[in-house]
Amino acid sequence: MSEAVTSDWGFRTRQRPGSVALQCGLILFAMGAAAFTWEQRLIEGPSDAQLVAVPATLLSIDCELIRSGGTHSSVYGEPVVSFEYRYEGQTYSGDRYHRQRSTPVGSMAECRELVEGLRAQPSVQAWIDPARPEFAVLSKHLRPQAMSWIFMAVGAAFAALGVYRLLRSRGWTRDND
Repeated sequence: MSEAVTSDWGFRTRQRPGSVALQCGLILFAMGAAAFTWEQRLIEGPSDAQLVAVPATLLSIDCELIRSGGTHSSVYGEPVVSFEYRYEGQTYSGDRYHRQRSTPVGSMAECRELVEGLRAQPSVQAWIDPARPEFAVLSKHLRPQAMSWIFMAVGAAFAALGVYRLLRSRGWTRDND
């Protein structure tokens, strides 16, 4: 069962039940996939399995204040680090906490807690790329991409609902199997 709808351009079109859900689902899924892909592009260096742990000495560490824009501005903390490490007899220096540049670790309080915990240690662990020993980070863990997965899951659910509704509107039933 479909109903005629007049579009903004003046011609009549048929709109099937479920087509809007399918379209919205595909758009949400595409947005989630695009956000996930963008986040993956920001990751630098090799995969976690290829990183090698080496002892490092902190030269300096502090928290940088990051404010998000918008009407409901949020405050985050990003660690700013400087450290030295040795690999295969050579001394290197690093200034990255994450494999993703400009990635906050949470609130300023969480960042300060992290910084104080690292300052209390005489030596920290750095993760390096053996193929490029000048690439080093203090945390190989990546920020969770929950919103991307949520968008993709909701989009897939709407798309599935849309397909189901379109099939039902065309007379498909379980008895047709």
